[in-house]
Amino acid sequence: MSNDLKTQFLNQMTLQRFSHHTKNNYLRGIEGLAQFHHQSPDTLTNDQIQEYLRYLLEDRKLAWGTCNNYFSGIIFFYIHLHPPGV
Repeated sequence: MSNDLKTQFLNQMTLQRFSHHTKNNYLRGIEGLAQFHHQSPDTLTNDQIQEYLRYLLEDRKLAWGTCNNYFSGIIFFYIHLHPPGV
């Protein structure tokens, strides 16, 4: 994820008054998604996002709460920074 995109993401979360902890978790989720696919998150498809979530649950065996937190960050990213059709 580019520094500009990361800054936009963090700024949007700040405007929403997210806690430091929430910002870190959401950022961890979106950066993990980008690293998993070796692509910027603004270029990924729904199928790629689902593949990442399956990886977290089945291969890494992360707790559902952790996965849900990452997923919430991913949803926030796509709703506020890259809505469909933009």
